[in-house]
Amino acid sequence: MLSRTTGFLVCAVLVLSMCSVATAINLTGGIHTEDFDSMGTGGTAPPTDWTAASSAGSNPPSALGLPSAAIGGIGNNGYNAGTVGGADRALGVYGGASGDTRFISATFTNQTGSAVSTFDVNYDLETWYWRFADAANGGNDRSAGFNLVIDTGSGFRDVGPTFDTAVTNAGVTTDGGVWLNSPTSSAGIGGTIDLAALNAGDANIAASIAPGGTFSLGWNATSSEPEPLGSGASRHGVVSVDNFSIDFNGGMPPPPPPVGANILVVTNNNGNSQPLVDFLEGRGHTVLRERFNNAAPTQMYLDDNQIDLVIVARESNSGDYDDGSEPQDWNGLPVPMINANMFLYRTSRWGYTDNGGQGGIGDQTDLDPFDDPNHPFFAGLTTSLFDAPEGMTANNSINLPPGSQVLATLNGGDDLAIFIIPEDAVAFNGRGTFGDIRVGFNYGNEGDFGLLNANGREIFARIVDGLTASPAAVPEPTTGVVLLIGVTALSLRRRRRAA
Repeated sequence: MLSRTTGFLVCAVLVLSMCSVATAINLTGGIHTEDFDSMGTGGTAPPTDWTAASSAGSNPPSALGLPSAAIGGIGNNGYNAGTVGGADRALGVYGGASGDTRFISATFTNQTGSAVSTFDVNYDLETWYWRFADAANGGNDRSAGFNLVIDTGSGFRDVGPTFDTAVTNAGVTTDGGVWLNSPTSSAGIGGTIDLAALNAGDANIAASIAPGGTFSLGWNATSSEPEPLGSGASRHGVVSVDNFSIDFNGGMPPPPPPVGANILVVTNNNGNSQPLVDFLEGRGHTVLRERFNNAAPTQMYLDDNQIDLVIVARESNSGDYDDGSEPQDWNGLPVPMINANMFLYRTSRWGYTDNGGQGGIGDQTDLDPFDDPNHPFFAGLTTSLFDAPEGMTANNSINLPPGSQVLATLNGGDDLAIFIIPEDAVAFNGRGTFGDIRVGFNYGNEGDFGLLNANGREIFARIVDGLTASPAAVPEPTTGVVLLIGVTALSLRRRRRAA
């Protein structure tokens, strides 16, 4: 949130000179947020999946009285608003004249698996304001704001007065003065969008968003112009959206209780792996903990125990699982697996990567920024793993078999943290073919699962839930499309268990 302090600070409003066609933001349930800080102090493009534009084809020139420290220019897309050097940014458009549409928008896809008819939207309206030098007209007030509109397939339609908000800025009497964002020129906007109710009054708004359906939200800038636009007496402003959130749980029925899965945890140290076992059992899963004396479990073992997921804990000794055909046997297991032992990723072990080395990467608290923060594993979450720095070890390569996808890294992108290897991919160094999906999750050194914070555990829980659904489903590498995993085998095991 932008600072709510008053006073005349140095203001920078950067013209966004690029407006690419936005793709859709996947909503998987829960709260999705955007604070626009990723634009940075010198950014010239909106965040991914957002647009800002003007029907007039240009924003006002930098001659509007920006202080010399600000970066001005001419563009047709919008503004990166904030104080000079300030990390807190907002996405804005010029308030505009009559007949000139200034617009901010984002498109979303319902990936919850259920139709959604109501959801909550919250954001801050912020005004960043200046004027031409004109002492004679310096006392005029001006209002600026947004009308929130929605497009469910038949064009943008107003969502109602709850979201139609404007604030009035008191006149600035100093020639060329800058009226900055402050409590009196900002407003927190929020409420529930009820599509069924809107549809009853406007058939152009769908009554719900079907699974896989898309919709767009738009902010149409509004302003009052006490003098003609372009005259020396004209007053101009930038209105911005900040701290946006959409809670996409409101319109869905409560999710059913998770069906407990049968999970095999492979470990050489029961004590250090106990926090992992406690976590899984606390979520309703049945856990079998085994070492297997190096050899992979047989198909009979998997069937007799109706194993839905194998987790190779960090507390396993990689040197115990690389003799003879052991790598090929473990890789060939026809059941989803989460592998938390980065030592097994090596070419000399199970061949997940093309490198045989690993090493310490120092104390870490967070993953690197996500390439896709809307991925179902991460949507609505942060990159935080630990509340206090923890020493970590990682493989020396991020190169995975063809078709795989690196989802999260550590240490500035140099080291693997979370990744997906698809079924039927071929391991490096002749280590066989993967019999089902493999997900790598580096939670640190032995015993460190118990140190994961709530955010880190939620990421891990989403991976487990995705792999133990019936049928199991996770986003397909590189496409984001849901990939069904082991459908026949998992469904059979589920049916046997229910019998």
